[in-house]
Amino acid sequence: MVVKSGNVRGAQYANKAPADENQGFSNGGAHSFYQFICFQFPMLKEELKLADMEAEPEEFIRGIFLNAVLSTVLALIFLAVVFYAMKISVLLAIILAPALGICMFFYLKYYPNVRASARKNEIDRELIFCARHLLIAINAGMPLFDALVSVSRDYGEVSREIYKIVEQVSFGESMSIAIRDVVESNSSQYFRQIMLQIMNSLAAGGDVGEALESTITQISNEQLSKMQEYGQKLSPIVVFYMLFSIVIPSLGIVFVITIISFVGGIAASLNSWFLLLMFLLIALIQYIFITYIEASRPAFYL
Repeated sequence: MVVKSGNVRGAQYANKAPADENQGFSNGGAHSFYQFICFQFPMLKEELKLADMEAEPEEFIRGIFLNAVLSTVLALIFLAVVFYAMKISVLLAIILAPALGICMFFYLKYYPNVRASARKNEIDRELIFCARHLLIAINAGMPLFDALVSVSRDYGEVSREIYKIVEQVSFGESMSIAIRDVVESNSSQYFRQIMLQIMNSLAAGGDVGEALESTITQISNEQLSKMQEYGQKLSPIVVFYMLFSIVIPSLGIVFVITIISFVGGIAASLNSWFLLLMFLLIALIQYIFITYIEASRPAFYL
């Protein structure tokens, strides 16, 4: 029996159509699911922009969700093996693994904020030196574009941001629009202040060098004030560090060891475990203090 080619193509289309519809439904369902999660975080797009991440919110959510699912599966396997070896109910692993996956999701979700904060600190660290270089170039009679080109390198993250302005202007964009676009995706208050002052001076036809100099002076005074506040706050922190990390642990160890030596018996066998616990506790306290001191320090140099 001969089958016409049109009938063959029709049969092939009929066989493929349900699969294509199912695939489209599956992709559409996943798309709607990721969109629903994105709606729960309305600031995510702004956070990705400030972190200089090119991913769209839905793409970012999909990535961290899949990482969280993978972490859940790996945690479930690991905990199930460990609990089975320790003769603990495996049901506990089924409860803990999703909790770890949820923690991983929110940990990864917070990454853009961490990256934006790191970018802000890097920009603030070099900003004043870069701005003074820019001011010297402008006062020497160099055009603003050429002055920006001269500082678009050697100043780390600040130069990267200025290079974006230079690149947009080179492609035909106006200086004001290029500055505005870069400022909108920058988390440094001081960088935004300097760039907006330059943009306002250009719009008003004023002296860019004079406006830039006054802004640099204002920012320098603010940074000096913050550094002095940090120095004043550091003194009580050091006192608490000495008290909780050195004095109390030392006296506590001596006191407990003395009691154990008098009690003897079973208490004496706890001696090594107690010392190990105290060592870990002291290490944790010192880590917390050092991390707090480092995080409290202003991110710029004077």
